Amino acid sequence: MGLLADYQRIEPSLYYRTLPAYVSYVQDDAMLGYKSKRTIVLRTADGTIAFGSDAGTKVSNLLTSPAFIPSCYVPTNERRISRAGRQLIQFELKSVCSSSQPSHFSRLYVDPATFFPVLATGIEQQNKGFADYSEAFKKYGHFAMPASLTVRVGMTPSFASMRVTIAEAYSHYTFMSTLPQ
Repeated sequence: MGLLADYQRIEPSLYYRTLPAYVSYVQDDAMLGYKSKRTIVLRTADGTIAFGSDAGTKVSNLLTSPAFIPSCYVPTNERRISRAGRQLIQFELKSVCSSSQPSHFSRLYVDPATFFPVLATGIEQQNKGFADYSEAFKKYGHFAMPASLTVRVGMTPSFASMRVTIAEAYSHYTFMSTLPQ
């Protein structure tokens, strides 16, 4: 297959395409020593939180604000690599979305047998600062769901002490056709 055809095989496996009516997951957040953990139940039709303290709201979540959106990129190169002892396909990406859409990633790694995404990475540098993005995916049933999102921001080496890491981990996914009682 060709580069574009291979890349287009990824999107159908991603989580926001064909989820059941509700999805529940645990989100762990960490930043500057602050940690929180919460269970989120989303109505997939509109991304509204259906259960819990934020019920009825559309606060940022993995459906309303996905970090990696394949349609915001076109592949510019594809090659097979070994990463952490695992054979993967690495796509080099070019952003094609407007500035209102997130487009922080420059590489996507996928499983060569299933074309399920494994990891998206990217680095942005401006003036004396940088932002390093990494989103890992894990297979849950028929879906490639986010497993973690890490963003490191800071200053270039002369200001090495000025770095902040924001990390979110997602786990314990449950897919439901009706809201739990």
